[in-house]
Amino acid sequence: MKDNLKILIVGFISGLISGFFGAGGGLIVVPFLSKFMKMDAVRSRATAITIILFLVITSSFFYFRKINLDLSLVINCTIGGIIGSYIGSKLLVKFSSKVLDIIFIIFLFYSGIKML
Repeated sequence: MKDNLKILIVGFISGLISGFFGAGGGLIVVPFLSKFMKMDAVRSRATAITIILFLVITSSFFYFRKINLDLSLVINCTIGGIIGSYIGSKLLVKFSSKVLDIIFIIFLFYSGIKML
């Protein structure tokens, strides 16, 4: 029961961040699954991606209804994203947990610096 409440709270926070910023649920879900749920790096990232799928679908529905989206940009970026996701998912299983953690930390650090 205690774990279910933690999972629900993490889901709520990641959904809130995803809806508010348009992304970012993985920044909450991946570390939670790795550290608190003791999942290995590959499983935590694969699980997070699946969770994020539903967060993105929900947010996209509301964005699509209320905001005028550039559908040409959405389609072109989606095509590139599908190709990148395929390659990324194939590469994920080739790295150790330690290397994946380092890559994730570098990505977070780089993203944080770019946002300043």
